[in-house]
Amino acid sequence: MRIRFRVHRLPASLSSSHGSGVWWNDRPDSAAIGVDIGSDHIAVVSVTEDCEVLDTTCLRYSFDATGGVAGLVDPDSVVDTAFTAVRQIALACAARGRHVSCLAFGASNEDAIIAVDEATMAMTPSISGAGMSVESWAWLIDAVAGGEITRSTGFPVHGGSTAARIAWFISHDNALRHASWCGLKDFVASRFYGRLVADLSGASAMGLLDRKSMGWSTAALSPLGLRPDQLPPLMRSEQSFPITEEAAELAGLDRSTAVVVGGSGACVAPLTMGLHRPDAAMVHPSLLGVLCALGDGPAESVPSTVGVGGCWLLAGRDVADLRAAGIGVGVIRVAAGMRDSQEVAMDIADSQGVPVEMSAVDEPVAVGAAVLGWYTVGVLPSLDATALMFPPDQVFYPRTGACQDS
Repeated sequence: MRIRFRVHRLPASLSSSHGSGVWWNDRPDSAAIGVDIGSDHIAVVSVTEDCEVLDTTCLRYSFDATGGVAGLVDPDSVVDTAFTAVRQIALACAARGRHVSCLAFGASNEDAIIAVDEATMAMTPSISGAGMSVESWAWLIDAVAGGEITRSTGFPVHGGSTAARIAWFISHDNALRHASWCGLKDFVASRFYGRLVADLSGASAMGLLDRKSMGWSTAALSPLGLRPDQLPPLMRSEQSFPITEEAAELAGLDRSTAVVVGGSGACVAPLTMGLHRPDAAMVHPSLLGVLCALGDGPAESVPSTVGVGGCWLLAGRDVADLRAAGIGVGVIRVAAGMRDSQEVAMDIADSQGVPVEMSAVDEPVAVGAAVLGWYTVGVLPSLDATALMFPPDQVFYPRTGACQDS
C-alpha cells in the first residue's frame, strides 16, 4: 500500500531566516503566551509576570485513521489551528490592555514527527497515536539495534517510539528516506520565527538524542537509513528568535514579541508542578503510572530526558525506582485533570507512602511554556523561583486517604 500525503503550502516568506538572540520588552502590564501542541488539540494560555493565568483557549484539529495507525494529523492544519488559537489569546490580552512580551512552545504530543522537503514544507502527516503496523516496526528495530539505541539514548524502543513512526512512513514511501525530519512542535514553531530548529528536550523525549554527544543519535537513526544532518540543528529550550512579520500579522502580535523554542511537555510541565522543590515528583503529564523528578544528570537505572535550564527529568514506575536512582521523593504532584478521580490520587498516596498534591493548573504544559518564556526574557530570575509559585489545590495523605483543602 502506498499512501499519498497531501502538502498544503504556506507563504514562502515564512521559511526565511532572521537573526537570533534574547528579545524582551520591559513594559508594565505584559503577558507571556504559552502554546501546547497536543495529539488532537492545541491549548494556548496567557500568563502575567507573576505567573497568574489570564485566559485559556483549546482548539481541536481533525485527524483520521489510515493503514492501521490510530490517527494521522495534517501538520498544516495544526499550524492553522495554532495561529487561530494564539490570535484569540493575543486579542484577549489586547482587550485587557496587556502587551505580549513573549510566546513559547511545549508539546504534550512529544513523539510526533513529520518529513519535510528542502523548503520545510510538510511531506507527511503526523502520527498522533500508535497501532499494530507501527508497533511491528518497533519490534523489528528493537531486535536489530535495541540494545545500542538504549545505550545511546537512554530509552528502549517501544510501540510509540518516534523511530518506529519514521520506519512506518518510509515503509510506505521509500523516497522519504532522503527527506528531512522534524518534530511537530518544531514544525509549528518554525512558522512563527521562520527557521527550522529542534530543542534538546524534544529530541531526548523522542528517543533520538545521544546522551554523551548531545547530538542526534546515529544508533537510533542508522537502522532507519537516516543521517543526523537530516534533522534540524539542536538548541536549548530557552533559545528565542524574533517573530516574522507575516507571523506577527497572522497571530495578532507585535514584531517585538520574542518567540521561544520551548520543549517537550514533560519538561516544561514541571515548572507548574513544584518540581524545583527538594524531594518533589510528579505523575507524567501524558503517561499515568510514570513518576518523574528532576536531577542534575541522567541516571543509568531509569529513562532520563534532557530538561530545561540544564536539569534532567528522570522517570520511574514508582517512588522506589526514583530513590534507587538517587532521587529523594517526599511528595508527588498530580495533574488538575484528576479532580474527578480523587480516589486515584488517594491510591497513589497509599501505594507510594508519600503525600499527593492535586495541581491547581489546568494546562500545565501551556502554562509551563509561558513560564519558560518569562525565564528566557529575564522576567523570572531562575527556574527555582517556580518552586512555590503554583500551590496545590488539595493534598492527599497516605494510609488514611484524608484530603485537605490547601
